[in-house]
Amino acid sequence: MRNGIGTSFLLLTLVLPSPGAAAQETRWLPKDDPAKEWCYLAQSTTVIGLPFVPRPVQVTYDGAIFTGSAELFFLYGSPLRPVLVRQKTFLQGWIPVIEASFREGPILYELEIFSAPLAPRKLLGSDNLVQFVRYRMTNKGSAPAEGVLAACARGSAGFYRKGRPPEDRPGDTFSMEGGGLFKKGRLIFTFPAGAERFAVPGEPYRGPFQAADFKITSRAERGLVVYRKKLAPGESFAAFFKMPRVPVKDPAALEAIRKADYETNRERIVRFWKNFVEGEVRFLIPEKRVQDAAKASLVHLILATRGRGGKRRRQGSGLPYDGLFLNDYFDMRAAYDVFGLPDFVEINIPFLEDRQQEDGMFVDRSLSHGRPILTSHGQALYSLAHHYLMTRSRRYADRV
Repeated sequence: MRNGIGTSFLLLTLVLPSPGAAAQETRWLPKDDPAKEWCYLAQSTTVIGLPFVPRPVQVTYDGAIFTGSAELFFLYGSPLRPVLVRQKTFLQGWIPVIEASFREGPILYELEIFSAPLAPRKLLGSDNLVQFVRYRMTNKGSAPAEGVLAACARGSAGFYRKGRPPEDRPGDTFSMEGGGLFKKGRLIFTFPAGAERFAVPGEPYRGPFQAADFKITSRAERGLVVYRKKLAPGESFAAFFKMPRVPVKDPAALEAIRKADYETNRERIVRFWKNFVEGEVRFLIPEKRVQDAAKASLVHLILATRGRGGKRRRQGSGLPYDGLFLNDYFDMRAAYDVFGLPDFVEINIPFLEDRQQEDGMFVDRSLSHGRPILTSHGQALYSLAHHYLMTRSRRYADRV
């Protein structure tokens, strides 16, 4: 997913609100490990999810999960420091299960993140995916050592996040009961038992509180959970977190999220992507990195599809352009046909039809900006015609 070797460092501002006021602290991002995969972009975004969701979920350059409704980020060590891990990879090089790791002294910290629907058969078009996280620490040293891992929520850190979450109002109420952080009765994320709970960093949780109590804004951290473990050599501890894309209040949905098993959903998602990407057409390329890149590119293309309520399915161009451009679709359509996924082509025929003018010309209004100029006409005609040559579908030919 990310190729090359090199080192770099970044500057990040972390806001840690204390009771009554917010304090700013500047921290350095650790240098990249040249032995790992890395990305040329200093602040790249990774997208996770499934086909035909209303909007994507970002795993940000610094390792946080941003859903557009809220953000879940991770910390480690004593004193607590933010996990600013930039070198993230897809599972097996192309499956959208995010893997990241870093080491602090003898303790190896590992994050794994993926999206899954609550309904076992709802793998296409789920409106509210759940983000599953396994945050694990292992003592790689030869003597006992303490490991500390933590998670915390906020609205958004603001840097390279697409979208703006709802603003926190002074009267908004937060609670950390029943193994979850709730805002106005809606679940933000769940956390396992055994945590030290803090309303905001430095302020132990004593019961429900309002945003005004700690001057909480959308940027401020809230709902901090900390796990401290004395680990013997080779011993591990893992904490599992779950975060719905849209905070939920419905009792049935809350119960389903609480009961959702990490390993069961992980196995289901890995199987889905393998069947989906390798099920129809498989290319065998001797260079593994090239083969992984081909499959990862198709996965990113599939993750750029949109839908709502299992209907109105369409292709998007992905972040940051959610709309579809005709000159993008030209290559997307070819990729789907080559990999044996014609259904992903034909959902977009209405998109093409909508861009055909009275004189028969195809105009991409996203590029012409209302002006009567020819844009992408050839790409549209070629896409419509070549799809028939690839599929030999008479039904399709009759339609277009």
